[in-house]
Amino acid sequence: MKAITYCHDTYRVTTADDKKRAFWERNLRLKTDSGQEGPQNDVPALVPAEMMGDRADVIFAAPEEINKVIEFRCRLTTFFERREKPMGFYNDFIFPRICDLAMRNKQLRPIRERVIGAAEGRVLEIGIGSGVNLPFYRPAVREILALEPAPPLVSMATGKSCTTSIPVRFIEASAEAIPLDDHSVDTVVTTWTLCSIPQVATALAEMRRVLRPGGKLLFASTAWHPTSPCAGGRIG
Repeated sequence: MKAITYCHDTYRVTTADDKKRAFWERNLRLKTDSGQEGPQNDVPALVPAEMMGDRADVIFAAPEEINKVIEFRCRLTTFFERREKPMGFYNDFIFPRICDLAMRNKQLRPIRERVIGAAEGRVLEIGIGSGVNLPFYRPAVREILALEPAPPLVSMATGKSCTTSIPVRFIEASAEAIPLDDHSVDTVVTTWTLCSIPQVATALAEMRRVLRPGGKLLFASTAWHPTSPCAGGRIG
């Protein structure tokens, strides 16, 4: 595989034979495999995931390769092209604002204060969204790693980073393939985001991987049931 570009909600993959394939963002999973049977360094592999051919896995040799290989790039489009792609307009302009409005619900504030207030040290927040949680972090936190796969939401959250004196570093990546070293964070925070992750089990495994022994997983979720994709859990 030669290259991957990401624009709006679509990955475009260029394979070794110069063929190009497009995948909706939820149909392309980013994984890592540092074992002997995994790919060579800086040579990710594209592996079909289903018979239909509309889903695939991209396997990297190490998490840090993901941001190096994927290029976030959008070409300029005409007005008529935008009209032909209403979902792109919705994802870029409408959904981020609906998400921000919903997450600013005042009834959620006490939950945010309790969950975010328990964070400490180097914190990874899964799905920072529009940055609603940023004002609730306390001085016990020395750095916030803000993970968010949607560029429009990252732009909104960047504007809110001035609401905290704590350093914030934004990471445009998926929770299913977190580009951080093993045991490199003290706290993982996720509030009402587990339902939005296609491969939630993979994402939870990634959270466990980057969390240091004895670290904390802090979460707020919409449901609690062992079989629910919205269920929360404890990493011990």
